[in-house]
Amino acid sequence: MDFLKQIIDDVRLRVSRDYKNYAARPIERRRRSLIKAIRNEKRASIISEIKPASPSKGILRYPLDAGEVAHLMEEGGAVAVSVLTEPQHFKGSLDNLLAARRVVDLPILMKDFFVDEKQIHLAAESGADAVLLLPSICELSAFIRRTHELGLEALVEVHDEGDVEAAAQVGAGIIGINNRDLSTLRVDLHKTAELIPVIRRRCRDAVIVSESGISTPRHVQYVLSKGVDAVLVGTSIMRSADVKDKVRSLVECI
Repeated sequence: MDFLKQIIDDVRLRVSRDYKNYAARPIERRRRSLIKAIRNEKRASIISEIKPASPSKGILRYPLDAGEVAHLMEEGGAVAVSVLTEPQHFKGSLDNLLAARRVVDLPILMKDFFVDEKQIHLAAESGADAVLLLPSICELSAFIRRTHELGLEALVEVHDEGDVEAAAQVGAGIIGINNRDLSTLRVDLHKTAELIPVIRRRCRDAVIVSESGISTPRHVQYVLSKGVDAVLVGTSIMRSADVKDKVRSLVECI
């Protein structure tokens, strides 16, 4: 089964239904730069993710107080908070993003499957500072332009050299290497090692983030040793009985 195709079909249906009467509102918010936060961090830059569930692992944390979890992530030293907002397959919500925004002063990355520019505007309205874009499911140049017009940053997620080329063509400032194959859900941390040199050749100044399959200090050390600037960790943090301590153990591993 192609999990990405299934998810995208569901997202397109949800957007066509729920965003039908959406009207963009003026936005006046202070933005926090994810790029600057990562570049200024002296310890391991950990983007800590609020992810209630996943297709591969099921429910990760229930009940979930997103505001409290975000607060603990910040206290643990996270450089930023990622919030998964896709409701059907990841049990996420914009309410979780809003709850996190109310309590943390960190950059917030909204992770969803962006197939319509209205989603980007809603991310900005909800207090996100950055959004995650997949080259394979959107018109990347148009979505990047809209993101920047709204004062947000875009993390362009790549899975192969074709995605890296797409990111290079739009001058992506942040590139995320997903170690998970979204079609099969298999994870391989060597994906980071494979794509780092390609990204450095084509996107020399980009901030690089390694995502998926990272759960221990040793994993963090491994991907950092390959040349990434930051690491996104979700599942192991959400499953931890002590979120603050778990985040701290990753942040302080170097």
